[in-house]
Amino acid sequence: MSETAIRGRFQWVVYAALAAGVCVPSADAATRRFDRVVFVPFAGGNVNVVALNNAGQVAGDSGGMSVNNRQAFISNSSGVLVNINTLGLSHSRAAAISDAGHIVGTGCIMNGENCQPVAFRYSVGSGMIDLGTPVGGKGVDITGVNVHGDVTGHWMVGEDTIPQAFLFTTGNGMQDLGSLGNGWTLPNAINDDRVIVGQSRFGTLPSHHHAIRWQTETMTDLGTFGGIASAAADVNSAGTVVGWALDAGFNGRAFVFNEKDGMQPLPVPSDATSSAAMAINDAGMILVSFIREDL
Repeated sequence: MSETAIRGRFQWVVYAALAAGVCVPSADAATRRFDRVVFVPFAGGNVNVVALNNAGQVAGDSGGMSVNNRQAFISNSSGVLVNINTLGLSHSRAAAISDAGHIVGTGCIMNGENCQPVAFRYSVGSGMIDLGTPVGGKGVDITGVNVHGDVTGHWMVGEDTIPQAFLFTTGNGMQDLGSLGNGWTLPNAINDDRVIVGQSRFGTLPSHHHAIRWQTETMTDLGTFGGIASAAADVNSAGTVVGWALDAGFNGRAFVFNEKDGMQPLPVPSDATSSAAMAINDAGMILVSFIREDL
């Protein structure tokens, strides 16, 4: 990747709004135009979109200003939102959508004044299912779903609310991914081969964590560039992993990892003080963010 392929201080796309829509390529390909479709929200008037798949389906939540007054939805390019909450949750939020149309997210079942968190997966054929709650589970975050409907995320468990990473599959239910040895793992992405990447604590301090890859029941420490911490952000269909790692000078450096070459730094502008790889697609294109001295 050349420096000219990475532009701007932060290579981020940020979208924050109370209304939303989707831009659909025009049938007239020669004009390179997009047709705009605006979503019609649920009662309350707000739409929050979180994910788009290759089939043009959109996942998000809609309702009032408060997240406690919203419900998860699925929509296609027609702009019609369909409430997917078939579990009777008091509120629900979508986190991701697969190319097969599986939507995953979180919600809440009220027990008096107390909220019991729920992790869910939705599909057209099965509706919304509860993924289950581990003993002592107090909060949950979903980070990915693949085309088979395999789900990854983490629960906060116990009195110390330690993150406990999991893989959910239809055949085996919820499986604890374990850790590098000191308590917690945070998964960030999963591919269609059930390769999960993220970070796991290995030392005595919370800042001591390494990028990991979990595959076929085995967690692999991807290492660092000589520093005390690293994290894997994404993995593509080929199993190539990207993320960031500290060097001995505590500088964050974007990396790409594969079986042949191991962890390799990605090129960034010479005046970048730190960098991180955030995403990789199946074509091998990598999204990198960095901070420059002159901005």
